[in-house]
Amino acid sequence: MDTERAGSQQRAGQNGLDGLLEPSLRAETVGPVPYSVRASFMVAFFGGIYAILYFTWLNSRRLGRLRRDVWLLGSLAVAWTLVLVWIVVASLDGEVPAWLGEPRDAMRALRIASRALSLGVFGLIYLRLRVCFKAAELSGREAPDPWRPGLTAVAVGTLVSLAVAAVARTLRP
Repeated sequence: MDTERAGSQQRAGQNGLDGLLEPSLRAETVGPVPYSVRASFMVAFFGGIYAILYFTWLNSRRLGRLRRDVWLLGSLAVAWTLVLVWIVVASLDGEVPAWLGEPRDAMRALRIASRALSLGVFGLIYLRLRVCFKAAELSGREAPDPWRPGLTAVAVGTLVSLAVAAVARTLRP
């Protein structure tokens, strides 16, 4: 009886260890690959804040995590819109903040500040999505071609910025 029990325990032990030796990641469990970090950086640099927010929206939708990221993207868009409207109205009134310099240089300073802030937003978004970027890198799969969505994001970002600035000009009393 003891040999029978020892044999059944040995078989159970082997079966328990067999599960440990199976790979835990299978092709069907690996999610979609996000657009590359480099593409996100370039979109942020050339397109501005609205462009990187739109590109991140595309990436989040692609990764199936839009519900987790939409509040951040929306709040950043609203905050930047308020800042942009405030600065455009102030520059039209000749009362630009001191950190933007002279009123005639305010739009140039705004472009530089926008670019710096969009790179900061890129950093924030990278920190939020770095697990997805690292998982894609470790899986060895290539990121999808970012040209079409990247150029679309830059165009959308530019158009939204121009539209917000045009609307802000009409708000001047």
